[in-house]
Amino acid sequence: MAHDGQDFPMTAPVILPDLLTLTGAAMPAVDDVLSRAKVSVAALVTKDGKVSGTLIEEHQTAAHGLAWLATYAQALHQMQDWATRMSGDGTFGEVEQLIHQIAFGEYLWQIYGGIQMNQGEVVRLQDLGLTQDDMRALMAPAVMTLTQSGNTQAARSRLAVLMQEQSANITVGRSGLDDELEMIREQFRRFSIDRIEPHAHEWHLKDELIPMEIIDEMAELGVFGLTIPEEHGGIGLSKAAMCVVSEELSRGYIGVGSLGTRSEIAAELIICGGTEDQKAKWLPGLASGEILPTAVFTEPNTGSDLGSLRTRARQTDDGWTITGNKTWITHASRTHVMTVLARTVPDTDDYKGLSMFLAEKTPGTDAAPFPDTGLSGGEIEVLGYRGMKEYTLNFDDFPVAAENLLGGVEGQGFKQLMQTFESPVDLFQRAGKGQRPALRSRSGHGQAFGRPDRVGLRRQCASDPRRERVCAGIQDQPHPLRCANPQHLRGGGRDSGAGHRAAAAGLKRVAPYGDGTINPWHGARWRPEVGHGRLEWGDHPMP
Repeated sequence: MAHDGQDFPMTAPVILPDLLTLTGAAMPAVDDVLSRAKVSVAALVTKDGKVSGTLIEEHQTAAHGLAWLATYAQALHQMQDWATRMSGDGTFGEVEQLIHQIAFGEYLWQIYGGIQMNQGEVVRLQDLGLTQDDMRALMAPAVMTLTQSGNTQAARSRLAVLMQEQSANITVGRSGLDDELEMIREQFRRFSIDRIEPHAHEWHLKDELIPMEIIDEMAELGVFGLTIPEEHGGIGLSKAAMCVVSEELSRGYIGVGSLGTRSEIAAELIICGGTEDQKAKWLPGLASGEILPTAVFTEPNTGSDLGSLRTRARQTDDGWTITGNKTWITHASRTHVMTVLARTVPDTDDYKGLSMFLAEKTPGTDAAPFPDTGLSGGEIEVLGYRGMKEYTLNFDDFPVAAENLLGGVEGQGFKQLMQTFESPVDLFQRAGKGQRPALRSRSGHGQAFGRPDRVGLRRQCASDPRRERVCAGIQDQPHPLRCANPQHLRGGGRDSGAGHRAAAAGLKRVAPYGDGTINPWHGARWRPEVGHGRLEWGDHPMP
């Protein structure tokens, strides 16, 4: 082709050549580093041939970091398996390749440079006791190519464009699931569009409970018994089916998507730790939706440190009585049974003294949320996660029948709960629930949140490279999320599009909704009447 003599630079390809071979070649390096980390951390936390709780506490950063490293390694293995299946089926298209490449580029860089465990804590391989020599495997050519050229701005930009162009698709890229799961996805997607999306925003603005009519329809569709074995009245599907159903329901409203996981948690506890009589009594009702459960674990000033719970259960001639306080209890009022973790072994202050109870209660109403003797509580107003409501609960010699001690054995409550946590469904669902509804067109953003002045995904990404990372990594947010820490507010800092990542550990990010609601946990209020709206902490406005 004729030209004027000037040399025009050629644009480098966004997708790396021979991508699957490249990512496969990087895995031995990851496995080598993980193997070395296990040996190193084991030496730190082992005494006389046994893992020491005291040493784990002393080296908790290393122990926690090892868990993160192992998770990253497993995630990359699963990504490689997924990509290999897609390639074999001839469905490993541009979107799938970009997702795969960006994931490897980002995770490999984090493994080498530091894994972000939370908003304010990064773990590095040096924290696990590894030396530079131990990390030399990460200098392999495949790893270096992916870290340098995998998660690039060009790759993220291209993925953002494709996400926008294909916004009508149910998922971003092919899931790789089998036909049965895709049929389930389609069924619940239709239910979400027809029965949830038209009403979800009104439920949110009015801070209403999900209507019982919707819950009854979900029960008819089998939501509450999806993974419960058939012999106990359930459908007996896989955890993957529960993830798919929860994803699709959450597209309509996150509260509806989470509702099924309430029964999942209770059923898993009973299946793993209950007696045969307890399984026969509770599982059929949970599967049918006739019995609605609530998980009662968290206490004030303990958070996720379940081993330090103070609520106590005392044995009586008729069974047990529970005394203590719980907080952030989801869907507590109109449920029929509480899975309560309480301390039954006197003179203990760790996990060994905890027991799990299946505490029966009377469903409440708006006028009388907790009608049973010995049980009271109040609603905790929240900004975003609505539909089931959050509550504080106060137990004052609340009676529990003797046969409702889970497994019929004291001191096993913590272990029973941890056994259910081996099922990752709840954590993985929450990781994706709030993100997928944001994958809509620019006009969809305005309609969904009543804010037509908000720019769409493509313009956000084009104007701020940091938002490309957010878009490609967590599929974007409909609004900028802002840190509600007053010390950070005075500093005027804000991480556009991703929330203030320097917020203290445990401080949840809050999304602005135009209803003036106060969240007492954060002390934050959304002021819709100020300009385009403003999030305030007490008298401190957001910049």
